[in-house]
Amino acid sequence: MKIYTVYLKDNADPLEEAEYVSEGFAWKGFIFNFFWLIYHKLWIQAAVTLVIMIAIRELANVGVMGENAAFLLNLGICAYIGFAGRDFLRRRLEHEGFNFADVVLAQSIDEAEYKFIDSLIKQHKELNK
Repeated sequence: MKIYTVYLKDNADPLEEAEYVSEGFAWKGFIFNFFWLIYHKLWIQAAVTLVIMIAIRELANVGVMGENAAFLLNLGICAYIGFAGRDFLRRRLEHEGFNFADVVLAQSIDEAEYKFIDSLIKQHKELNK
């Protein structure tokens, strides 16, 4: 089971405009770091990552640090993106006007969407009693 946080804009249609962010390590962010950040429109984090990785590469090329140290620093940056990537996504959604709506426990994104909509329907029925 995975934990998903659900975000909605005010007066948004939950069927069409809900955003779901899963909890946990972002493996695609770890592996594809810069491109994953670009894909998720995390422009500042992508730019900072690119500049730092280029700086590390250049420092290794001029002999300020060894190849092993450069590799470990780059690996550390990739791990940081893997651990913090989902938090970056949440912050971007909040900056774009999305508000936290719910937490859903599900096995897949499809099941999370179903459970969230089902809980909204149940809340609506209780309010209309």
